Amino acid sequence: MPEIVTGRVKTLHSGTQNMISTKIRDGLFELEDIQKNISTRFFSSRASSETSGFLDWWEYAGNRRTVLDAHWGAGAIYDYFLEEHNYIGRNNNANNPDEFDIIVSEPGPINISSISGFYDTDSNSIVLGWLATTLDIISHEYAHALTRFIANLSSSGDSPSLNEGISDIFGAVIENYYFPNRENWLLSEQSIPNGIRDLSNPNNSNTITGSQPDTYRGDFWQEISESPHHNSTVISHWFYLLSEGGRGTNDNGVQYNVSGIGIEKAVKIVFRALNVYMTPNTSFENFSDYTIQAANDLFRSEPTQVWNAWVAVGLPTDRSARCFDVNANDVFNFPYTQNFENGLQGWTLPNEINGQPTWEIVTTTPGSGSGPQEPFNGNFFLQSANNTNHDTFDKHIVSPPIILPSTYDLQLSFNYFFHAGGGVISPGVNALRIDISTDNGNSWETLNQISNVINPTFWVFKSLPLSRYRGNCIKIRFTNINHPRQPGHKSIDHIQITRLNSSKTQLSQKDNISLHPNPVNNQLHVTIPNSATKNQYSYKITNVSGSEILRGTSEQNTRGIDVSQLPRGIYFITIINDTIAFTKKFVKA
Repeated sequence: MPEIVTGRVKTLHSGTQNMISTKIRDGLFELEDIQKNISTRFFSSRASSETSGFLDWWEYAGNRRTVLDAHWGAGAIYDYFLEEHNYIGRNNNANNPDEFDIIVSEPGPINISSISGFYDTDSNSIVLGWLATTLDIISHEYAHALTRFIANLSSSGDSPSLNEGISDIFGAVIENYYFPNRENWLLSEQSIPNGIRDLSNPNNSNTITGSQPDTYRGDFWQEISESPHHNSTVISHWFYLLSEGGRGTNDNGVQYNVSGIGIEKAVKIVFRALNVYMTPNTSFENFSDYTIQAANDLFRSEPTQVWNAWVAVGLPTDRSARCFDVNANDVFNFPYTQNFENGLQGWTLPNEINGQPTWEIVTTTPGSGSGPQEPFNGNFFLQSANNTNHDTFDKHIVSPPIILPSTYDLQLSFNYFFHAGGGVISPGVNALRIDISTDNGNSWETLNQISNVINPTFWVFKSLPLSRYRGNCIKIRFTNINHPRQPGHKSIDHIQITRLNSSKTQLSQKDNISLHPNPVNNQLHVTIPNSATKNQYSYKITNVSGSEILRGTSEQNTRGIDVSQLPRGIYFITIINDTIAFTKKFVKA
């Protein structure tokens, strides 16, 4: 029976390594890793060794050791994706990983074939020239297999060059993982003087492929590329800058300053973009969106540097133009959340009056005002300033520039609270207007105007569609509109720009809404006919004397509202969304 064995081997490019192979019988071994489903051979024959030894049972001499690089390298790459990304083989199937055949040419003359490799999609094989068995090249081809299985990138548009760029990224990363002291940003430097491509300086003319672009549609860019490898360096150079950092001026005359986040974080962003977001027709600009999204998913503090690195390589083109040369450090990315926990963070007050702010960050409504006594979320919220000498003026507050992705349906959401010093606001007297600008605040378009038609006494959720503004650099403006006879104040909290659930609808049929169980002991559940609306309402619970006992949102209570601590008796729950509020009675048993 075949037996899995491990021994020490001396490779051509990667030194002495531990390597797994299969013992066919005493004295006969083949380059096959049964556990990882990887087998390696020369073009003309299986790679086997007749020897009675164990420690150095692979007795290939000279350049024939290249096949050992290929077999050890494929196993090391398999281990890397498992250890760092929890991804198994090509198909992420622990019980049945796809079989990988690694085929290496017999050593011979040094020519283009000897330094080349490719991934054959039909046979799921990696084919390598005998000098193309350096770890970064094997990783490059292995990554093609993963990209094919995960995203199945097409053969048109940007996709082929994006495919090559991602493979170069993993080539550099995996070489760095095992050999951190090598020139990891130079591809195939172990076998070819000056390497094939220079990810740190794609314009390097000394590489075997010559100068390549470091800026989208900049110097050396080919609109009709002879090879998908040529323009791929825009992607791999973006990754280099994100990992290592850099400053300068790109070919489009745009200055950039990137603070590197390290290769370990950077590759996790790339892998998540690939594994979660990429589709067959992903373009360079789509990929920039996906990496920003992935950075937000993984590292909340890093999306700005992801954006800065994209600016450095000339992407995204249309949105950076619409930002009107706004400093990249002042631009926020999607998805966006602002709870005012760390100050205004780029929000501005353009119509400050008599040296007094028109909006301010507070923890509770000052004085005897009827506004919220605590934030909707966190420790702070935004409130129109309580300055009576300018209560009749419209009060603006404007967001910083925010980059919207070009691929999703989007929404702006926030929670608001209407209130007045006397505690009563007449319907329709004042309003909160929400505007949007796509030209850095030079002109504004109204998204919505909320009038006080229901006199809410707690936080109300509001969402507005933004899909028509996809791919733009936008600003949002909130305006407190007052009436001279009755000045009122507004509070805002938990502002978000997120993907839109297209199935969401507005609460409208209060008679169809039920509470269960009723009477209730522990968890009170609200049933709405269209379940997609469950994340779109706020609630408060009052006792028979009208005192507020509990409040919150359905998002905070997806498993029901905990009323277990309420004393027995009769209570009322008020449900509210954008335009309607209603109350139902329930009994606490």
